[in-house]
Amino acid sequence: MENDQEETPETRVCNSSNCPFSGEPQPIDNFKKHVSSGKHMKACRGCKAEKKPKPADENHPDSLQPLSPPNEDQLTIDFKDHKDLLEELTQAAKNELRSVKNQALWTLIKVQKIDKSMEGEGV
Repeated sequence: MENDQEETPETRVCNSSNCPFSGEPQPIDNFKKHVSSGKHMKACRGCKAEKKPKPADENHPDSLQPLSPPNEDQLTIDFKDHKDLLEELTQAAKNELRSVKNQALWTLIKVQKIDKSMEGEGV
């Protein structure tokens, strides 16, 4: 066995290099069982819990990201009652290879330019 400590049927040594138990035998209950085989995993629950979650894809429509407190430089848009607008914005973002956030900003810039050009016409 490659570890200095010996495993018994009631204990197991975690194979993770950054394990806080540093190769010490742990109770077998500290290891999850594999769903299909019924054998215990090689990494302990402590090591599995310390793994960082994958970041959410900001463009995925189901991704919910916590809102930061609003300030003067931020705008929050609630599309709850305008799902059709969100779908159009999302499709335009895909077509232009932009994030939905950047597409919303681009759309606001275009509207602002149109408004300024109309002001010069005396409308």
